[in-house]
Amino acid sequence: MRFFYFICGTFQVPKHTDTTPMRKLKSLIVTILILVPFLVSDGQQQTYSTKSQKAIGLFQGALKLYNARQEEKALLELQKSLAEDAQFVEALQLSAEIYNTLRDFEKEIDAYLKLVSIDPDKNPKVYIFLGDAESNLGRYKDARTHYTKAALMKGLDTKTRSNLKTLIFKTDFAIKSMENPAQFNLVNLGDAVNTTLDEYWPSLTADEKMLIFTREIAAETPDVMGHAKGQEDLFFSTKDEKGNWTKSVTMGDNINTQKNEGSQTISVDGRLLIFTSCKRTDAIGHCDLYFSERDSSGWRTPVNMAKPVNSVAWEAQPCLSSDGVTLFFVSNRPGGKGGMDIWKSVLSESGTWGEPVNLGDSINTPGDEMSPFMHPDNNTLYFSSNGHIGMGGQDIFMARRSGDGWHRPINLGYPINTFNDESGLIVNARGNLALFASDRNPKKCRDLFAFALDKEFRPVVVSYVKGVVKDSDSNQEIRADFELSDLETSEIVAKTSSVKGTGEYLMCLPTDRDYGLNISKKGYLFHSENFSLKNAGDSLEPINVDISLQTIKVGRKEVLRNVFFNVDSYELSHQSKAELRNLIKFLNQNPEVVIEIGGHTDITGNEAHNDSLSESRARVVYQHLIDNGIGKERLSYKGYSSTMPVTTNDSDTGRALNRRTEFKVIDIKDK
Repeated sequence: MRFFYFICGTFQVPKHTDTTPMRKLKSLIVTILILVPFLVSDGQQQTYSTKSQKAIGLFQGALKLYNARQEEKALLELQKSLAEDAQFVEALQLSAEIYNTLRDFEKEIDAYLKLVSIDPDKNPKVYIFLGDAESNLGRYKDARTHYTKAALMKGLDTKTRSNLKTLIFKTDFAIKSMENPAQFNLVNLGDAVNTTLDEYWPSLTADEKMLIFTREIAAETPDVMGHAKGQEDLFFSTKDEKGNWTKSVTMGDNINTQKNEGSQTISVDGRLLIFTSCKRTDAIGHCDLYFSERDSSGWRTPVNMAKPVNSVAWEAQPCLSSDGVTLFFVSNRPGGKGGMDIWKSVLSESGTWGEPVNLGDSINTPGDEMSPFMHPDNNTLYFSSNGHIGMGGQDIFMARRSGDGWHRPINLGYPINTFNDESGLIVNARGNLALFASDRNPKKCRDLFAFALDKEFRPVVVSYVKGVVKDSDSNQEIRADFELSDLETSEIVAKTSSVKGTGEYLMCLPTDRDYGLNISKKGYLFHSENFSLKNAGDSLEPINVDISLQTIKVGRKEVLRNVFFNVDSYELSHQSKAELRNLIKFLNQNPEVVIEIGGHTDITGNEAHNDSLSESRARVVYQHLIDNGIGKERLSYKGYSSTMPVTTNDSDTGRALNRRTEFKVIDIKDK
């Protein structure tokens, strides 16, 4: 809000109905405060800075038009008023306020410069607003001069003087940032994605094959207030075989309505969409979060995420973590740190979302924090803020997780951030490419752009594994459950399932860990895969693995790919814990199944040693199962030495595959 000596009149601007409530940095409640030397008494203005009654009459007419949100007409009346008296302070002040509302900062600056030329020492806050307008155009050195001028004047309250120190600090940061710009090359995503309309809020699947974004469809006619704000809808584009984006199309009537849909997040596998929609009949608040799942037939009817995620306040701008467990979003609900804050809700084992938790002082400020994006590494958060030190307006920041909290956010710097509002940045899974919306193009509308992200701001590289799950007998695609475990800690780090009807799956793999992947389905043997990525570096390519699940039948077997022993030893490695947990779970779910644990070696070493080693390893697994509640009558073990290789022993890779532990179904008891 703008603070002057006296209130001349007030009006309240209706809350935005779109999914982006603070596209411009303007308070929802705007108070016109005019520099006048006397209070209003009994509805009559006692004195003005001009003696021209005609100028006063024109000014009062302009004020009524402004209160009715007819800004352009109000400016015409003010120009007439100033033609009668060019030094009419109240008319100049109202003109500056209107230019600020219209974001015509050049003319706002002119109006304030005229004001300070009339009486340079009258009011320090005029210099503050002048500095604000100059900051909005990137004239940071001029802004610093005027902020400093205000700071040296008398009549400032403690809070305003403190705010001035922050403003001066911000301009110093901006000046230094512009003197040391980062390498920055924006690449427009092209006409297949961008149009002459505004495109913004991108979301990208982990394989970078699907891009979803918000587009503002221009209104055919202005509203009753003369504004032509359009309707927000969701669109998507996919990549063709050559890696080019195909022509974007609407998400369809099942997602889009005549209301606003936008600021969305797509799960890493492209199957779950969470988005913001406003004023739906089932809404809890003004704008709520909704979700829709995609199967072989398309996107299902969206469902309100309900309480506690949604409230009577404003919820929008969701981001789903790559493991599908944590939902980040923006809200102005009670309990926050200021205006808009970033919150998170965690999915429980029962499948319900928990009570939202504020991200706290490390991220949120008394200002506005918006557009959260948690990278698939699950440790690097990108967001926008006007509360942290930046270039002015909304800047993009990065923060890395620190235990249960966050390290200090880092501003991405100039020219990624400018004097304009920047928001809605996302980063691809590989961590080397960022996407966001900008109006830095000849059309002056917002387009989607990509740029190479500086190494300082990159997350941990994330690869992914994808493929199709089929029934080994029928070769038909099936739905199966996936669990990804960190082998070092044995913790489950992600869960998903393949798509019903297509069998497709995708799971993200941050390259700083070793993983065990378990694929299971009722009535089938479970299958496991191993991904050793701890020292993979930044060059790891995506992994494609098609899975064939076997129905439970006597004689069928599966390799326990995540059961490990120390070299030339039968001592189980602690990294085997997750795999053995899966085997115990399988046996408990299928109590009629009797299995044999088989140990196998390569041809290295003599036959007697290999016989002993393979049998000892099988026996250790057998004993672990008994120690964890599996009856002896359902278990046996055998060492096969090197007699049953699955490939040649001519290479290190082949020998590693031959050194294995398996389980085989040897009987199925009657239930």
